[in-house]
Amino acid sequence: MSLLNPAMLIGLAALVVPFIILLLFRKKVVLNWAVYEWMAKATQKKHKQNLLDNLLKLLAKLLLLLILVFLMSRPALKTDSAKQQLLVIDVTPSMATVLDNGTRLSRAIELAREVIENAQGDIAIAAYDGSLIPLASLSGSPDPQVLESAALTGNSGDFEQFVNSLLASGNLSQTPQILFFTDAQRKDFEDPQALERILEPLTPNQIVIIPVNTREESQNVGLTGFFPPEEGYLPGKTNRMGVMVKNFSNQPMDVVPITAEANGVLLDRTTINLPPNSEQRVDLYVGTPPGETHLISFGLPKDLYPLDDTWHVAATPSKRLRVLSISPSHGEDPFEYDVFFESALRAYVPEEALHVQRNRPHQLLSLRLHPFDVIVTFGVPLRTDAAISNLLMEYVEDGGALLAFADGKTTGDFEAFGGPPTTLVEEPRVPDPERLSSGILDFMTEPGLDASKIRLLKFFTLDLEESRSLMHLENEDHPLAVHLPYGKGQAVLAGFLPYPGYTDMIYNPNVVQIVMRLLQQALPANVIQSIEGKGIASIQLPEVDAERRYTLNIPDEPARLLEVMNADTPSPLLSGEPHAGNYFPVIQRDEEDLTTIGYNINRSDSDIRASSVAELEPFLSDRLSVQAGSESETASLQVEYASAMALLLLLVMSFDVYAHLWRKA
Repeated sequence: MSLLNPAMLIGLAALVVPFIILLLFRKKVVLNWAVYEWMAKATQKKHKQNLLDNLLKLLAKLLLLLILVFLMSRPALKTDSAKQQLLVIDVTPSMATVLDNGTRLSRAIELAREVIENAQGDIAIAAYDGSLIPLASLSGSPDPQVLESAALTGNSGDFEQFVNSLLASGNLSQTPQILFFTDAQRKDFEDPQALERILEPLTPNQIVIIPVNTREESQNVGLTGFFPPEEGYLPGKTNRMGVMVKNFSNQPMDVVPITAEANGVLLDRTTINLPPNSEQRVDLYVGTPPGETHLISFGLPKDLYPLDDTWHVAATPSKRLRVLSISPSHGEDPFEYDVFFESALRAYVPEEALHVQRNRPHQLLSLRLHPFDVIVTFGVPLRTDAAISNLLMEYVEDGGALLAFADGKTTGDFEAFGGPPTTLVEEPRVPDPERLSSGILDFMTEPGLDASKIRLLKFFTLDLEESRSLMHLENEDHPLAVHLPYGKGQAVLAGFLPYPGYTDMIYNPNVVQIVMRLLQQALPANVIQSIEGKGIASIQLPEVDAERRYTLNIPDEPARLLEVMNADTPSPLLSGEPHAGNYFPVIQRDEEDLTTIGYNINRSDSDIRASSVAELEPFLSDRLSVQAGSESETASLQVEYASAMALLLLLVMSFDVYAHLWRKA
């Protein structure tokens, strides 16, 4: 037999109090007088009866006190049904939430340690982060220090995944009871029918949830998303980047500061006000020199959940943007066809970071195209089996970037990419206001900007399979410009020329943003690396060779070997498991850095809204129970002993009544 609350045994000291009083205050008085002998004989029998009554009363009170002490110390008996238990510690990111004393994880470890110290049978220990991680096999009394190896990971998993991982382990039939030390995320216990379906394979009361959260309301503001600069990240220039900030609490958060840093240097700062359960995009400005990797971070003040207070970005801009411009002779037209595009390009990109080379189409046959970051064509038809088209297609297929503007003078301008015959429209059109937010003109929805000021005068729309729409015009079913992956590279195809007579956007001050956004859609997205949550399992990198070895270097952890999944995709995938913490893993190739990754915890993978015991009550069933502490015995055993002690207490009280009343009667 063991006691679940042994500290209450101190109450046994009260049993000696009556004897102490008797010894300290006992007095013997002898008084002889005339009729003493006669009265002594008369009362001798009565005296013996009173002494017996007093002894019975004292015994009844001592037994009553003894039973009360044992009842409050909660005795329990070791039985076979409580011999095997599995203790599971939740180590998903939400367990990093700060409590009054430590974190949810430290609270879970503390409760689990108490269970081990009071263990009555064999115990196995595991951690859970979307899958079960064994920490100690089934043994009589495992070392509580094993619990210290239960560390937070970046992986997440809901309650259904927890049950599935238990079923996959194949040991449920040998484990009568599973104690799950968790914050019981509220999102997992919102649908009783779904919970009943999840628990159906389990035996009655097999899972006992022990909630570790001690805060009723967790005030938390977190960074939940990142928006790279739509016009591209350029060195030597102030670049606008955005982060999504969300208030997860039911109270407003006022004057919340947000900072932007690069390599530890503060670059920008702003404040926002967030209503309850709301989110807002915040733009900050970052400028860095060219030619090296910059570690950029956006930060909030530390709060109860520190894992989402910082967003990490790694930026590795090239020293110069190398552009090859291809346009035919402009004939009688007053300007070269690329003059307005190049003007917009130079208005945005610093001179020292830009190199533009102009050539005619026939000169392509004698040029090396690989050194250029992007090729831009103006009015150059891309027909099937044409030498120039084949050369450009080969360049894109090998990982190059192409931005092609067409004039619509000939049918089949984009025939090489599977485009239908060209149908030139010579009626003015404006961008579709209903579809601005779904393309590169989404910035035109901001106050003060009017997309109707942009007109297309001569154009044709594109209907290409597997393409993504970039610009839509009013009263047109198909898009004006599309993005199309091709081989290892990508192309942006536009059914107009940025030239007078085709559009008046060249006179609009927003033409710089439009040009840069079209260009960035064609360029590979490897300048900025910011991985979120489980996205680290499929890192996209340029110039990956399936024959070489790659590793992911994580601080304070062994390097992880990454497997090239498919070298034929536009950006070959590297497979790896999600990792804990916010850091910058480095991809290495033969001991040389290939690129740097900024990694961030995904808040949607791990909600910190925890459930209390009272909130879990409606979801309890014969297969799921909840326990408010670290008691390791089953609920049926505790109730059985409490009932026995209560029955004994009732018997003692009956004996006390007999000693006081019935014998007197």
